Amino acid sequence: YGQPLIMPVDESHTCVPVTIKGKIAWMLEQALSDFEQVYGLSWIALRCFTVAGAVPENDVGELHFPEIHEIPLVMRQLLLRHQQNEIQEAAPLVMAQTHDYVHVHDVALACLRALQYLESHIEQCGTMSMAINIGSGKPTSWQTIAQAVYELFGYQFGNIQAPESVGVIGTPLVANITRARLTLEWQPQVSQLSFILQSALAWERRALLMMRTKSM
Repeated sequence: YGQPLIMPVDESHTCVPVTIKGKIAWMLEQALSDFEQVYGLSWIALRCFTVAGAVPENDVGELHFPEIHEIPLVMRQLLLRHQQNEIQEAAPLVMAQTHDYVHVHDVALACLRALQYLESHIEQCGTMSMAINIGSGKPTSWQTIAQAVYELFGYQFGNIQAPESVGVIGTPLVANITRARLTLEWQPQVSQLSFILQSALAWERRALLMMRTKSM
């Protein structure tokens, strides 16, 4: 969406993306609209806000290097705390602006509901194509994450920074998820911050074990 003019942001808001990811997503939505006009293709574009968490029991989680996302960085620093003599010796943790976090399980459910909606309306060509916000509808700051980690795991960060960077929106983006509720009969089930953090930590533990096993 870019810099929001209203909060929470609904799907009618003007899209002026400032990040590469946002620009690509907006380009794809425009391409879908063109395909609809030319070929009659009906579509739903899920505008997912900040997807987080994991499903470690099904080996579903993010694992890449370098890691740039806040919650995985938090969990990795938490797992490494016993290797530091003092918390302050850990690398400074860089946290971005406030986010609307939604658990990956809820995103998967939204994808399923979108497919079911398209299938059930297949004969009503031209009446179903739309963009739909998928988020928790709640803002979560990095301070809130730090506090939750302390309350859940007893870990307090030594050095947290929130520097300005190119393409970062100053105003936090929070999703208006009314359309998802009314159209897809969807609402977040497991996007509570505590569950996101606990599932992310369980995944990082599992991923660390898998990496150690492969290196043996």
